[in-house]
Amino acid sequence: MSVSRFLLQALVTLCVMVGVNLAVQRLARNSIPNQHIAAINAAENVRYATLGHSLIVSGFDPTEFARLVPDSAGKTLIAAQNSTHTGDHMLIARLVVQKHPQTKYFIFGFLDRELTAPTNDRLSELYGNHAYAYLLEPSLAAQHYFPDSALTRTEFSFLQKLPMVVERGQVWGKVEQARRTLSNIGMSRAPHVDPFIALEVGNSQTFSALCKSDTLSKASLNSAVTEIFRSIKATGGHIVVINMPMSSTHRRQYYDNPEYAEYITHVGQLVRQAGQIFIDAKDWVDDSEFVDRIHLSPSGAKIFTRKLLEVWHPE
Repeated sequence: MSVSRFLLQALVTLCVMVGVNLAVQRLARNSIPNQHIAAINAAENVRYATLGHSLIVSGFDPTEFARLVPDSAGKTLIAAQNSTHTGDHMLIARLVVQKHPQTKYFIFGFLDRELTAPTNDRLSELYGNHAYAYLLEPSLAAQHYFPDSALTRTEFSFLQKLPMVVERGQVWGKVEQARRTLSNIGMSRAPHVDPFIALEVGNSQTFSALCKSDTLSKASLNSAVTEIFRSIKATGGHIVVINMPMSSTHRRQYYDNPEYAEYITHVGQLVRQAGQIFIDAKDWVDDSEFVDRIHLSPSGAKIFTRKLLEVWHPE
């Protein structure tokens, strides 16, 4: 291949790459993380904020909360986001305290071993609602996600400059929408996988063993949760950490055992030692108030919110 032909092909490739990145950047302006960040930035007079993933998104009723806590009306920010983990929560919490340092209470819902399991992530998983790592304080995210790999941190630093990587989840979402549309007009459907089964760690025996290990080793709160606590405490805020409700079927499968009971006691002690509030609400709501094994219905969210304010009394 001649040098001129090679250079021409390289130039065409570069132009295509630039075009794709510009197109993806434009497409992703209204991605869920970008909309969420914009909503946090635009909020005013924030006094209360939720933090966590879909369990607190579906489980907390801001209207009921405002009815029972009058001074929260118009001052409660839903900073929790679906399909996120503690690394995302750290970045979101820091954004809230930077933009709204007067926020007094964060209502932080969690599940399983999320408060002690390592924050470490893989580059391949940082897309969709995990793109906060690229969008908010990427240097800090890299330190927490890849603490033991300078090479991965360098790779992450390079990739964050490429919209086609950062926002690939937005593109894939469009592809998935098209696939579902086609499947509805006669094409064969892909096998359905229960997303909540996919969330579990192996099986109940494996989960119990991990809980026992964390308790015996006196595991600390992971680095992301520690940073959440530090950032919020630095502005005078408080955190209400809640082990979220789950159905009795789910509790029997994973949580009704001595290993988990000892583990959650240990976690509660860690939270209280950090000067924050810990509430174990796993059995607060009847099965009829769940839309699946772990997500509350709207009426279940009202029940949970009322019970929360029976045990926690914001000043």
